[in-house]
Amino acid sequence: MQKKAVLILVGVVLTLMICGVLLALNFINKPHVNAGSLDPVFRLDASGLFGEYSRDEAAANRKFVDKVIEVKGTVLDREETDSTMSVLLSTGDPVAAINCSFRLAGHEKLNLPPKGGLVTIKGKCAGFLNDVNVVDCVIE
Repeated sequence: MQKKAVLILVGVVLTLMICGVLLALNFINKPHVNAGSLDPVFRLDASGLFGEYSRDEAAANRKFVDKVIEVKGTVLDREETDSTMSVLLSTGDPVAAINCSFRLAGHEKLNLPPKGGLVTIKGKCAGFLNDVNVVDCVIE
């Protein structure tokens, strides 16, 4: 009787382990969803987005984080590496900006307006850390 219970227990444990491995593999191999292919949940300007975060960060996080948003603003600065590009949009506050991060594929170059130019960017809001951060961005 004890051998039968041990065999059943071993079978259950192995089944759970196999299910866990399959779920992990499914999660790892899940394709990346680009924000550019999704419709924005909110459309607002850079100062409006920053205003929501400066009034109530917790409420703004609940409203915007992990949602696709479209932000319109003036290009304050740009930074580029081999695989990423960041664009800072002016909020009207000299110490805060909207930081929009782009992933570059290969030698792709983005056609951005110059500093001071207007741009509309769509991406996923990642929250607030000195600046409001928007990731997986595309230019609209």
